[in-house]
Amino acid sequence: MTIMEVPRFIIYRGRNKQFYFELNSINGAKILSSDGYEANHCCRKGIDSVRENSSCDNRYDRRLAPSQQFYFILTKADGEALAISEMYSTTQSREDGIDAVKRDAAKATIQDLSLISN
Repeated sequence: MTIMEVPRFIIYRGRNKQFYFELNSINGAKILSSDGYEANHCCRKGIDSVRENSSCDNRYDRRLAPSQQFYFILTKADGEALAISEMYSTTQSREDGIDAVKRDAAKATIQDLSLISN
């Protein structure tokens, strides 16, 4: 984990050549990650949508995985998934993760690694 001055969305390309983003908190921990997008500009629209929806508590679909770990999915108003969290061992740590997204998404900078890799 790397300490950063500000939270950061990181855009990267997967082996499948799709674009993905993750949101890293100020402590460097990954707190949210996206599904793949066909184009960089679509990935950036996904980030904009995360920023738009992250402050609304009812956009967080809180779930329990079969492994008995807790996680959440950030959704748009229509229920479409935007991004998924990491797995957490307690409901409180999941709530802390949600609070971090609410706190960090709006002010996070974007670091686009897809421009220099693959």
